[in-house]
Amino acid sequence: MLHGIEDIEVRLNSVVAYRLGYKYGGFGYLDFKNWVDRNRPRFEIEKEQFYFKKGLLSKVKRSSLPDIKKTI
Repeated sequence: MLHGIEDIEVRLNSVVAYRLGYKYGGFGYLDFKNWVDRNRPRFEIEKEQFYFKKGLLSKVKRSSLPDIKKTI
């Protein structure tokens, strides 16, 4: 049963990622106002976006993957 649940989770993640990418582009997830709950106060959204991007940058810097380290 857990394998079935895992398959469903992977499928749902793929569908959500595809739809966000199709609608907002490859980096649309970085602009929180595109997809976040708009009923929340603007300050909270901007604060969450700041910490998300800060954490993402930290993970990129620590990564050893050659595709991430490659510069254009």
